[in-house]
Amino acid sequence: GNGKTSSFAGATAKVLLAAEVRGVNPVRFGGVNLPARLARLLTPSGRFSDDSKFGDFSNAFSQALAIIALSRRSGAPATAVRFLAGSECKNGGFPLDFGQKACASDPDATAVDVQALLAAGRRGPAGRGLRWLASRQRRNGGFVASGGKLANANTTGLAGEAFAAARWSRRAARADRFLLSLQVGCAGKAADRGALAFDKSGFTATTAIA
Repeated sequence: GNGKTSSFAGATAKVLLAAEVRGVNPVRFGGVNLPARLARLLTPSGRFSDDSKFGDFSNAFSQALAIIALSRRSGAPATAVRFLAGSECKNGGFPLDFGQKACASDPDATAVDVQALLAAGRRGPAGRGLRWLASRQRRNGGFVASGGKLANANTTGLAGEAFAAARWSRRAARADRFLLSLQVGCAGKAADRGALAFDKSGFTATTAIA
């Protein structure tokens, strides 16, 4: 968003985190004060929401990325952390979309939420999310996205990051092994070697980049 007629929480949080990781000053990022812009998107409920005429597309990823990014600075707002922790489903997982009638735990959302809650020091809900994730890990170490059939690199990568952040080394190692099983080796085309296929159906450049 341009910060005037539209601002998107997820995109702002993602760029803020990327700037922090790269050691770039996020207060003067392309002439934009990213922390200040993100702060303006925090609602009284604690949810980081989009400000746009197109609607509010914020979800668990937006909230989690904001908390992770702000935790690297002076700390994430307590209301934002409480909002995220409060979205937990009864089985310990977390939904992708907020405010739904039925709370449906989502592997991708749970993985990124766990990382945010750990960054904010909320080990209780993070631990429950980790245990739910562990229950979803397949024997080959992979994870299937909601509505999917095959374990994929994207969901498995996120879950592996959550396990690594929590120092659940055995679970993280199993996820790593699955990811390595998707890597294009010497038998593949020279230009593709080293890339990861999305799933066992085979390598395609479009999904590998995604």
